[in-house]
Amino acid sequence: MILTTSHEESYRLQDYSLGYNSYIRKPVDYDQFVMELHRLIDPPFDLEGFIIYASITIGIVDSSVDFHQPEEFL
Repeated sequence: MILTTSHEESYRLQDYSLGYNSYIRKPVDYDQFVMELHRLIDPPFDLEGFIIYASITIGIVDSSVDFHQPEEFL
């Protein structure tokens, strides 16, 4: 899943080509961003009759560095 503030269509298409299956425009405000993540991830969901609970650990990096491949950012 890619969360971004970008509206560039070329970025979205490139991310899909790298194997990501979701592309969500995130709020620019940090607090709104965190609330949106909780809204997306917290609720349990039904998978073929089983109730699934998911949790994740997320690292958030604020950066204005221009990079083209995920490996360059890491």
